[in-house]
Amino acid sequence: MKIHTIAAIIVSAVTTNAAISAELNHHAFTLEVKNAKNTSAYGTGSLVKHGTNLYYVTAHHIFGGITEQELKASLKLVTFISESDKRIQAKPEAYIALQGTVDLSKNDFLVFKVRNNPTLSKYALPLANESLQKDEIVFLAARLPNKPLGTYSLKVLEANDDRVRYEKIPQVEKYTGASGGPIINSKGELVGTYLGRSVAEDQSIISLFGTPYVSLKNALLEAAKAQK
Repeated sequence: MKIHTIAAIIVSAVTTNAAISAELNHHAFTLEVKNAKNTSAYGTGSLVKHGTNLYYVTAHHIFGGITEQELKASLKLVTFISESDKRIQAKPEAYIALQGTVDLSKNDFLVFKVRNNPTLSKYALPLANESLQKDEIVFLAARLPNKPLGTYSLKVLEANDDRVRYEKIPQVEKYTGASGGPIINSKGELVGTYLGRSVAEDQSIISLFGTPYVSLKNALLEAAKAQK
């Protein structure tokens, strides 16, 4: 199913949430780092088509305090896997260093260059043409703890160039592994990435938050410049 048909699916009165989830799940990829002992999942991300280039976009903080040198050395160990279709895998060709993207909620990105091919391209999301609006309904595709890859609808509580907040997912308290997951609008476009949750003093979840649209757009523009 082509990505431009997602909007029609979402507004269809006869379409179930399961059908929407099955379609959008194809656009989220688990990031896995393999070593000699085991395979560890470090988060979620998405393939993004920008111009003629194909990128994997995820959150920087899932790697913790890893240095740029260590990250470059780990490229041969990193694999992106679609959990909705285990046949789809990709390895990065390069890590694109973006200035000011380390551990800042506004610019918390890791961008990998991926070899473009028809198989991967059909799984890639286009970048949205506009930012989110308050009360808009969007979708997070991610793997939550002890759950398979799933798509969850979120209501936008606040959206501007500095911060974006979403309603929490009912009856979900743990979001480990969701970091970097794509935020997808009703047109099937990438409009942000999930970063974390805001909690009260008693550790109860107040809301979820992610990267502003303008930060995502600028990150991909910088990535394109770095490739030239």
